[in-house]
Amino acid sequence: MKKVSILLMAMLIIAAMPMLSFADEAQFTKAEFLKGVLETAEIQIEELADSESLDVIDKEYAPYLKAAYDRNIISKDIEFNAKDAITKEEAVIILVNVFGERVKVKSITEDTINKELQFSDNAHIKSKQYITYALKNDLIKENSKCFYAVMPLTKDMSKKMIAHAKKAHDEHFVRDGLEAEEILVLANKKLEEEKTYKAKGNMNMDMRVNVEGLPAEDESAKTLMEQGMNMNMLIDFDIQAQNPDKVYMKQVTVSKSDMNELESEENGEVYMDGAMMYQKNSLSGDKWIKNDMSSVFSKIQSLQGNNIQNMTQLTDQQLKFFKDYAGFGEDVKKDGKEYYVITLDLDKEAYKKFYEDYTKEIIDASINASLEQKSDGKDLQLEEQAEIEMAKQFVSQMINDMDMEISYSFYIDKKTKCYESMDMNVSMYMNMDRIVQMMAQMSEEDTDISNIKMEMVTNMKGQFKYSDFGKEVVFPEITKDDIFNMEDAALPQN
Repeated sequence: MKKVSILLMAMLIIAAMPMLSFADEAQFTKAEFLKGVLETAEIQIEELADSESLDVIDKEYAPYLKAAYDRNIISKDIEFNAKDAITKEEAVIILVNVFGERVKVKSITEDTINKELQFSDNAHIKSKQYITYALKNDLIKENSKCFYAVMPLTKDMSKKMIAHAKKAHDEHFVRDGLEAEEILVLANKKLEEEKTYKAKGNMNMDMRVNVEGLPAEDESAKTLMEQGMNMNMLIDFDIQAQNPDKVYMKQVTVSKSDMNELESEENGEVYMDGAMMYQKNSLSGDKWIKNDMSSVFSKIQSLQGNNIQNMTQLTDQQLKFFKDYAGFGEDVKKDGKEYYVITLDLDKEAYKKFYEDYTKEIIDASINASLEQKSDGKDLQLEEQAEIEMAKQFVSQMINDMDMEISYSFYIDKKTKCYESMDMNVSMYMNMDRIVQMMAQMSEEDTDISNIKMEMVTNMKGQFKYSDFGKEVVFPEITKDDIFNMEDAALPQN
């Protein structure tokens, strides 16, 4: 009997050897894993000042944690507990956010999940879209019947997972040694370096508004809005720029609306010379409308980057935000040229984040500009502060009530890395009931609009083609006699 007991004990020890050796190797913390991933991805890490150090983590790892937060690799809304051991599922999420195309994770369907995830412990996997995406794109490799989502990783396991993800990333998400976002940034920069170019565009916009609760006398307006508007615009841009201080754009827009079945043509020119912006349109005729770029209006416009070019080119602010959503589409070949296709897909949440940050900058710029113009040096009055707060609430409500999807496709010449064409597609639904309620509260009119219900659906498609790079710049010569006087336009006509 004693011999049997000894034999059984020996068998247990032998069976436990793999687990004992596993337990002998230290588990990798979340901070250590993050550092390994960011260093492998060669993401720039900035040193932190002492005041920025995070008390929850050793100072060695604080810059990596901050970089991960800044790049949305890890969410600030979820407690990270950097000193804890990292689990396999947590590791995969980080690997996807660094080495994959994170924006495409949301497009993983339930059918795809059921097809890809055939593990016996599927019930223990919480982030099924991330795991499915990682498997489909070879960011992780699985040969086991179990996934082991909550298994803590060792240093050796972590290194192997990071190395495999980096290899898959270089094979699938890199062209000519550049990621999609890097090619997009490079193409945008080359467009600026070309200094001059032309862009020809075709845009089609279809808009419908559904309204209930309008007073009887406004029924005609309801009918008109419900008929909607379908407008096709043919736009020619002739953009010339020598440096950031001098830019000229000529625009011809031919539009046709199904509301009146009439075709109209609008010609416009914009010329920026230092701090001055000159505009010419149908109102001004042959004259130029002069705007001082030091005004509040201009400071707000300056946040958009070069505002007269942003129809055909991403602004610096857009590029900074959108590049995180850039991915490669299928390469194309036409007219003997080969093109990379860079796609940008933004859903409501992505657009909301961008627009809220953008709006905050707009409002802050307005406040600062207003303070600069105050000769008495006093702060804004309570009434002015209330108006600013109301504007914030109005914009925030508008964004919350909006469903939007925006997609861009940029066709970039493989040899020159320059834009050749760009497609855009915008779908937007907006429930305006709460906006109407807010307007009713602000309105000083006697008419009651509080019972009005309104929703708007807009679809817009556009295509732009670029040509004539680097041709000679010819700027307008504007004298005092060429300046449009707004008071003249207000004079009654005989």
